[in-house]
Amino acid sequence: MKKNILKIFEMKIKGLFDTFLFAKPSNVSVIEQNQRIFSSLNISKILILRHDRIGDVLISIPLFKIIRNFMPDAEIDIILGKRNQEIQSSIKSYFNNIFVFDQTLFKAIILIIQLRRRKYDLIIDPFDKPSSTSSLIIKLSGIGNSLGFRTHSSVCTHQVVALDKNKYHIIERTAQLALAFGICPNSSNIIPEFIIDDEEKIRAQSRIGKFSKDTRVAIVLFGSSDSKFWGINNHIEFINKIKTQKSEIEFILFATKDHNDILHNIADQTGALAAPIANNIIEYAFLLYQCDMIFTPDTSAVHFATAWKKPVIALFPYDLGNNGMPWYPYKTPNRTLVAENGNIETINVNSVIEAFDSLFREIGC
Repeated sequence: MKKNILKIFEMKIKGLFDTFLFAKPSNVSVIEQNQRIFSSLNISKILILRHDRIGDVLISIPLFKIIRNFMPDAEIDIILGKRNQEIQSSIKSYFNNIFVFDQTLFKAIILIIQLRRRKYDLIIDPFDKPSSTSSLIIKLSGIGNSLGFRTHSSVCTHQVVALDKNKYHIIERTAQLALAFGICPNSSNIIPEFIIDDEEKIRAQSRIGKFSKDTRVAIVLFGSSDSKFWGINNHIEFINKIKTQKSEIEFILFATKDHNDILHNIADQTGALAAPIANNIIEYAFLLYQCDMIFTPDTSAVHFATAWKKPVIALFPYDLGNNGMPWYPYKTPNRTLVAENGNIETINVNSVIEAFDSLFREIGC
């Protein structure tokens, strides 16, 4: 009986919290086309939320550029999270201040107090699906204007109608928020980038070593989870078959220290090189940049390739019908293979070799 009363009480508290968290604003402005709602005349301090994964930051860079170019004198800040804070050095040119959201209660409260004191004019939430953390920050920040996508649980005062996730790339969908500034995103202003300065290039070159063959192909073994792994035997068969056909190619394998044994197993059986273990995501990117082509199940590597216009072969475990368009490469030569059953290990080696040969011919190698 006592347990039932406590459970009922717990559910009541959760219900009250959810009512507060997802309560809709009294007046919502729906945006379907470019409308200059926000300009430098009425908006001078902007806060952007991107406290999620590294890939989410990378696909948002075109939006960052659009807003910064449109409002060069505005104070524009961003909130990153613990999982993507390493990337802040690569986006610092777009922002005045970069904050890191820590979900521990004390640090979260301190950040909210800090945000309220800064008195922003506008907060932007680029998430294209509901986020409890975003809703909480928007609610507690005290910022009068909020911009996000129109969803069933959006708490933003200004809501952009999202593009069809089955037809449009995530970069294009995210850039739609620029409509609120009177800017229509198009091929001329949606330009992904990831800048590597000369000093970092030299450092990466010294770690990865000199080229011994004409073309260096990076093979990223793992994605964000172990399920995004093509399999040891698939990699060995693929590399060995390609090497018999194209002696001018040098393969270099990338993995984290947790998968070092698998990396060296494949390297030993194929003669592929083992890339140095990167200490962080930025170093990983610098090492990857040294290669001419990228083969990957990892969407972060896909976005790096997009930013650098490097040819890329990407393996995806997604079901298009349920999840929308995968985060494909964007505006760079590519071939993509999608596992219909959600397991990329089932993607046939010969299909990957055909994709590789086709891309190789396209880029003139």
